[in-house]
Order: sequence, then structure tokens, then C-alpha cells
Amino acid sequence: MIPALCRIALFPGVIIVPTVTVRQTVTAAVRHGEPTRYLPPLSKSDVIYAAGGPTMVEKTLRLAELAGATCFTDPFLPAEAGNDGDTFFARTARWLSTPMRNDPRPAHSARRQ
Repeated sequence: MIPALCRIALFPGVIIVPTVTVRQTVTAAVRHGEPTRYLPPLSKSDVIYAAGGPTMVEKTLRLAELAGATCFTDPFLPAEAGNDGDTFFARTARWLSTPMRNDPRPAHSARRQ
């Protein structure tokens, strides 16, 4: 995710605060604790994207709602019978694993001897 986060960080007004639940000593850039601890004060003009454990996502959603901010969520739910798994990451994984039809790239020509 580091390359993706680096690209997103180039947009104006984007703040990325990586967090972990288990303390680490690799870099001070990664904070310890719940991500909601590090949210700046929110306003109606903010747009929040939250993906992860359902408890954290729900807490983030509540904080965004209190501020009137827009919040998009993708809680990571355990796989179980009856769960269609239709979250962003599940849809992406299906898309990536589906063979391309009508691939616009030219087919490789046979090598002549």
C-alpha cells in the first residue's frame, strides 16, 4: 500500500496517518493505537474513507456524522456462509482474478525460424 498512499498524499488537503494496534519501532511515521485517535477536527467539507475492522469503521462513521462530514466505509467482515463479501476489496479481488475478454493488446505473433 505504500506506493498508493504516496500517490494519494500528493493531493491537496490529504492527510494520511498510518496506525497499528501492536506497537512497532521501525519508524515514528506509524502511530500506535486506534486510527480515530489521530483524526483532526472534522468539518462538513471533509470527506473520510474508512476501511478495516467493523468497530473502527463504525466509530469513524459516527465521528464523521457528528461533524456533518461525508464518510465512505468498507468494513472488513469475516467470511461466513451467506455473506456475499461484496465489499470494495472483494470486488477488486474478483475483478483482478477474472481473465480479460476482448483484450485490446495485440496478440504475440509466432516467431519465424
